[in-house]
Amino acid sequence: MWSRSNFFQFGELGERIAGIRDSEIHKNSANEIVNMTVTEVNTLRVAKKYRAMGITGARIIKVIDTKYQFYIVVTITHIIVLSRDNETLSYLAHGLAVNENTNVNVFDNQIFVLNSFFAFNESGAVGISNFKSTIIPPMKNKKNTKMDIYKVFNDNGDLKCVFMQTYENPILVNSANNIVLYDSWTWVKRVYKLFKANVTIADISGAYEGMIFGVMQTWYNVPNENWVIGQTDVSFYTEIWDGLYTGSYFQNITGGTQGELNYGQILDIQNIIDVSLTQNRLAVSTRDTIYFSKQFDYNNFRNSTGDTDAFYIVPSPINNNQANIKKLSSNNGLFAFSDKGIYGIGLQASLTPFNSTSIVKIVSDVPCSYETQIINNNIFYLSSEGELYCVQVEYSGGQPLFKNSLVEKFDIEKRIKYISFTNIDGRISLLATTEENKVFIYDTLELGVFRRVSLDFEGNFKKFGLGIDIIGGTTYYIKTFQNYKTAKLKLNIPYLKTDKGGSYLNDEKSLVNPIVINTLNEKRDSIDYIKINEHQMNNIYKESDDKYGLYRSTREYKVSDGINIEIGTKENNRVLELRGIDMLINPVADY
Repeated sequence: MWSRSNFFQFGELGERIAGIRDSEIHKNSANEIVNMTVTEVNTLRVAKKYRAMGITGARIIKVIDTKYQFYIVVTITHIIVLSRDNETLSYLAHGLAVNENTNVNVFDNQIFVLNSFFAFNESGAVGISNFKSTIIPPMKNKKNTKMDIYKVFNDNGDLKCVFMQTYENPILVNSANNIVLYDSWTWVKRVYKLFKANVTIADISGAYEGMIFGVMQTWYNVPNENWVIGQTDVSFYTEIWDGLYTGSYFQNITGGTQGELNYGQILDIQNIIDVSLTQNRLAVSTRDTIYFSKQFDYNNFRNSTGDTDAFYIVPSPINNNQANIKKLSSNNGLFAFSDKGIYGIGLQASLTPFNSTSIVKIVSDVPCSYETQIINNNIFYLSSEGELYCVQVEYSGGQPLFKNSLVEKFDIEKRIKYISFTNIDGRISLLATTEENKVFIYDTLELGVFRRVSLDFEGNFKKFGLGIDIIGGTTYYIKTFQNYKTAKLKLNIPYLKTDKGGSYLNDEKSLVNPIVINTLNEKRDSIDYIKINEHQMNNIYKESDDKYGLYRSTREYKVSDGINIEIGTKENNRVLELRGIDMLINPVADY
């Protein structure tokens, strides 16, 4: 029987698939595809190799692209700003105890690394940031405040109180412990804590022309809660009794500098796990809570009720277990990875205080590691057990449904340590670093179906894609136009069945002879040699062939030994593709 392999849609799939040889996946895949990529027509093209260039003396833990002409590279010791021409623009020792599991993110010219912030400018200069000190924190049991403002006028020799306006959550300034309205820079001489409507001059002791005073519509006095201006608690003092008003007023404040006047309990968000931008808000996560800033105001987390106001959520438990959040990532929504699973937030709805309780969905209940990557709305992650999963979204009735699949369902080993992404042949693909000196490249084919090929690559460290290039360890790897020196293909054993040997016993005696390989060999100048099971094949090109040609082996091979093809290249820039393989198999039953 003749067997043909010219369609490698499913890439390399491992040993498990060998038990179901009559499936389409087995027929259209291989056991190994090394240093080759799957083309648009599902043939195999020899990959281009990478040239190493050292850029740092310390191990790289994260690389992030920016809108400027440079990248941010974070190592275990430094933050490096690297131009797109691979020149170091600036660097800074961060002094943090980081590793590959450390969260690093960039937003609005800010760099977040391990609960610390750094800043950079459009020229690439990097330095320490004061962002954390500018955060306006959220409040628990926050209460809105209203203050009526009055002014004393002289009306033809008579003093009168005139109502000016009502301020909701007035923005106040502590100016030398005096109470000042920010918008008009008006000194409020008194703040009455007992509310009266329509205050007249008869209610005010010691009134004088030009005096401005405030009347609180509600005065609070709740245990463990305080008046707050901006970022800190404040206290009103110099309390004076006004007999005409039959209530007291305050003349001064202490604490605070500038900000809204609110009442409640300030929440500490200093222990930040990760940050991410989503729907024009900055999301900041602690272990159990996610805070969303005011839209377009990334340091304002003062929660309120307006559509653009800040708010916070505590995601519900997964399988009755409260989760510890590990990492945030944004795509078509915000995803929070935890030790209990994955939350999807705001996937099909606006992030507003009004719908904050309904926008959180449980995407997966598989505990996550820190290794995650979102590519084209596909959520890849390593579980806490080291297995590679992918969450994909399908829609039913306009509602998202999440399919959580094992990516390596056809393999039997947990070989992957790190994941990121890269650009291979114009496709954004998952870039997985293995325990060996190799990387796996994954593409998503359809729901629950994935394709993998392998690249020989030096170094057992995490690798990151930078356009078509790769960076990792201490090195920048520039993609060249030259082919890999060698490419390898281990074919799946074809489906054989006889009446006496069934589907499996045939392997022991069945023989293969001949084997013919059809190649695309541009200018007949890409191939140095082709070997099968260490035996060199014969070149049977026709003289008229310019790009295409055949290689043939008439040696007999046992099916049980497998078919291992090695292509040696001339390491030039010619296109080299493997278009198809024919094998004549003599099935012989073992009986």
